[in-house]
Amino acid sequence: MVDNKDNVVDLVLKQKLDKRKQQKRQIAKRRTIKVSIIVLIIVFGFLYWSSNISKPKVISVSGNYVLSKDEIIKASDVSLDSNLLIANPFLIKHRLLKHPLVNDVNVSWSLFGRYININVKEVDVFAYRQKNDSATMLMLNGQHVELSSDFYKFIPNLIFLEGFEEPSVETRLIESFQNLDRDVINQISEIHHTEISFDKNYIMIRMNDGNKVYTSFQSVGQLNFYFDIITSLKASNTCIIIDEMSGEAYSQPCEDVQVSE
Repeated sequence: MVDNKDNVVDLVLKQKLDKRKQQKRQIAKRRTIKVSIIVLIIVFGFLYWSSNISKPKVISVSGNYVLSKDEIIKASDVSLDSNLLIANPFLIKHRLLKHPLVNDVNVSWSLFGRYININVKEVDVFAYRQKNDSATMLMLNGQHVELSSDFYKFIPNLIFLEGFEEPSVETRLIESFQNLDRDVINQISEIHHTEISFDKNYIMIRMNDGNKVYTSFQSVGQLNFYFDIITSLKASNTCIIIDEMSGEAYSQPCEDVQVSE
């Protein structure tokens, strides 16, 4: 006769063994699923990486004025052959901020839309100084950049500047031109330091249309009305004086202008 206690013990042991086998099967199943997922990720990752769907269809550039689209894309080190996972906004912004003419960058991109949009804010170029065999670009934020051969192409966008070399005077000059419209700045070809009896830092501005403008730091802002001024005065190849006190402009023959250069 079999003892009931022995039957109970056998039954318990059998249940424990069955449960342990079931746990092992579940662990093996989960391990198989994990390995399968990893393999699928690797396979799909390889297929994605090696196919055109990982590359941008479009790279757009906006906000640029002096720099060309090609120059910005070159500085960002991206192309239509770049992988979107590598050409991410953080890296693109980091590269572009190293450029001396780039002040800020915003980049948006999409893995699924396959585009990269680069919006730059350039440092406003202003003028350049020539000293012996070297030249320096002066930006409207006060930054100085050596005018190397890489930047010669920007000279048409720069104003030739003579004088105003003392740091405090240069700062005042920059501040007086900072709020001028770009269309007006583009009409200026040269800025020269001059002197009159009551202002040792008087300014002579040579315009692209042949006119010369004489003004002071305080009244440079009136140049925002330059096109209205020359229309009203019918000024052509003449000298325009902007009065510091009233802001009014009048013209007179250049030979009658009494200044020291």
